[in-house]
Amino acid sequence: MGTKNLNSATDLITFTRASSSTFLGSNGLIQTATNNTPRIEYNADGTVKGLLIEKQRTNSVTYSEQTDNSAWTKAVLTVTANASVAPDGLLTADKIVEASSGSAQHNMRQVVNVTANTTYTASVFAKSAERFNLRFGLLNSGLSSGAYAQFNLNTGVISGQVTAGTATNISYFIEPVGNGFYRCSVAVTVDNSSTSITPFIGLLDDSGNASYSGDGASGLYIWGAQLEQGSFPTSYIPTTGATATRAADNASIPTSAFGYNDNAGTVVVTASVERSVTQGGTGIFTLNTILNSNTSNGGMGSFYRASNTLGINVWNSSGTSVLDKTPTGDVDNRTITLAFAIKKDDFAIVTDYDQTVLTDTSGQLPAPITVLQLGKWVNDGDILCGHIKSIKYYPRRLSNTQLQELTT
Repeated sequence: MGTKNLNSATDLITFTRASSSTFLGSNGLIQTATNNTPRIEYNADGTVKGLLIEKQRTNSVTYSEQTDNSAWTKAVLTVTANASVAPDGLLTADKIVEASSGSAQHNMRQVVNVTANTTYTASVFAKSAERFNLRFGLLNSGLSSGAYAQFNLNTGVISGQVTAGTATNISYFIEPVGNGFYRCSVAVTVDNSSTSITPFIGLLDDSGNASYSGDGASGLYIWGAQLEQGSFPTSYIPTTGATATRAADNASIPTSAFGYNDNAGTVVVTASVERSVTQGGTGIFTLNTILNSNTSNGGMGSFYRASNTLGINVWNSSGTSVLDKTPTGDVDNRTITLAFAIKKDDFAIVTDYDQTVLTDTSGQLPAPITVLQLGKWVNDGDILCGHIKSIKYYPRRLSNTQLQELTT
C-alpha cells in the first residue's frame, strides 16, 4: 500500500457512519461532517491528529447550546444568549452571569435520567470573561452524591476536586479547543439507587469561593453541554430539545486494493487512544478474513488492552491464539507507532516507546485475509475512540532493524 495521505484517502477507504458528527478542523473550529463522511481531526495548535474513529454515543442533555432555555434550572444566575462566538465560529455561546446578591452560590443545572451503577461523563465548553473559575460536575438528583471541581479557564488547571456521597470512578479532564475555550469534563459512576443525575455549571469568584456576593454583571461563556454514557468525553453531539445520537464510525480497506501478500508482510501504524480504556479493549487495526468477523474466522491485529497497554494478536480459524504479545509500557492518552511483521514461524513487533524487538518463531498465518479494518478490534464494541494518523503496509517481512528504524 505504501504511504497514503489521509486527507485524500476516501478513494481507498470504505467508510460509513449513519449520522452526522463533529470534529476540530484545521481552521481551529468545530465542524460538522455529514453522514458517511470521514473526519480528519486537528489539535487546537493546528497539528493533525488523524482519522477520528469513535463508537456510538448519545448526548442526554437537551438544549446543549440554548442554556437560556427553561430545561436548565438557574439559581442566583442569569443567562445572556448568543453573547460570544462559540468554538464552531458562530455567535451561539451563552454568557452565564452572577446575579446581584448577598453571599450565595451561582449555578445552573439540568436533571437527566440515567441507569444506576453506570459511568457517565459530563462535558462543557467554557471561556473566561470577568470570571475565570468554572465550577463544573455531576451530582445525583438529590444533590448529595457526585463529584465536581474548579476549572481555571485562564491556566487550564483543575483544582478543588470534591467527592460527595458514594460517587466512584471519578475522572476530570480539561483540554484547549482554540479561541480561549476549554472543554471541561467530569466522569462519575452513579450509585446503585440513582435513576437520574444532574450536570451542573457554576461560577466561582477569583479566590475560588462558591458562595460570594455577585455584582450582577460578571460571568463567563459556555457552549455545548453534553452527558454521555462512558468513562471519557467523545466528540460534541449537539441537541436542540431532545437527546441526540452519533453513530459509530466504520473504516475499512479491502486487501485487494493494496496487493496484500498472504505469505508475509509488515504493517506500520501511528495511532492514539484519547482516554483510559476501562472495559474490554479498543482496536487499532485488524486484518480479518471477513468484515466484522468474530475471532473464530482467523485474523490478526493490534488493540489497546483495558490495562492501558498495547496488545498484538494472531489467531487461527478455530479461534486459538497463534501469537499474543504485550510490549512494555502504558499507552494511555498518547500517540504510538507500532511495526508488526508477519510471516510463517517468523513474527516480530516493535514500538516507538519500547524499541525491544518481540519475536515469535512458531505459528501459521491465517488465510485468506480479505479486509483491513481501521480503528476496530473485530466487533462494534471494540472501536478505538481515537485517531489513526497513518498506516503503511509492505508486502514483505521487513527485517528487525528496519522495524526499529520505522518506529524511531
